[in-house]
Amino acid sequence: MILVTPAPKGIAPDHPQLIALGTTPGSQALARVERGEISDGVAAATYLALDQTRRRVNIILVSDGITQAEANRIGLAVTPDLASALASALARHGDGARVGVVTHGADIMGRFK
Repeated sequence: MILVTPAPKGIAPDHPQLIALGTTPGSQALARVERGEISDGVAAATYLALDQTRRRVNIILVSDGITQAEANRIGLAVTPDLASALASALARHGDGARVGVVTHGADIMGRFK
């Protein structure tokens, strides 16, 4: 999956607990929510969706607003442009890989087979 976002303010500036979760396994993150250690429900839900997705598919982040260090904190790689991301994905999945485009991706949760 190639995630393209300008993110001029970085990763979820209004939800710092999402970043603080880093690469915590989803079950541990959920336990922290249940214990009241994570108070931001949006951050928790977003993190759990991200964790579930990144465990199933390789995610390549394309953004000029997110540094590699920030992306590393949540277990993602970042590339500066779409062409590099596409070349990386095709190298991983082969030239026969299919490409789909989803707009308004923040409003959906993808399912991949």
